[in-house]
Amino acid sequence: MSEANKWLTTGRELLREDPKKLSERDAMHRKFAEDIDMQIGRLEATIVNKILKAGDHDWKALAWVIESRWPKRWGKKINVTVKEELDTFLDKLESRLPEEIYETVLRAASEDEFEGETE
Repeated sequence: MSEANKWLTTGRELLREDPKKLSERDAMHRKFAEDIDMQIGRLEATIVNKILKAGDHDWKALAWVIESRWPKRWGKKINVTVKEELDTFLDKLESRLPEEIYETVLRAASEDEFEGETE
């Protein structure tokens, strides 16, 4: 870990502490972390503003913003579709297999290593 990363990590840990109780060195670590985090926030705001400005010329920039900001409403629906298909598949298995076999299949699917597995 670089010296700067050590300072940042230490400083971020000290953000939870009462600044009046910190040593001079700890106060410097804390101030360093505050300054870095403030600059990261400014950078983020600058990037978002540039994306929004790009939206004046390219709709994809704005689409990315709303997909990222409101994923449930505007995000890609892949996860929802996969979950629906998986639920349908499991319902079919449950209705067509004897209960003990269905339970065995579920256990096998949820365990990292299935005890009855042979290689």
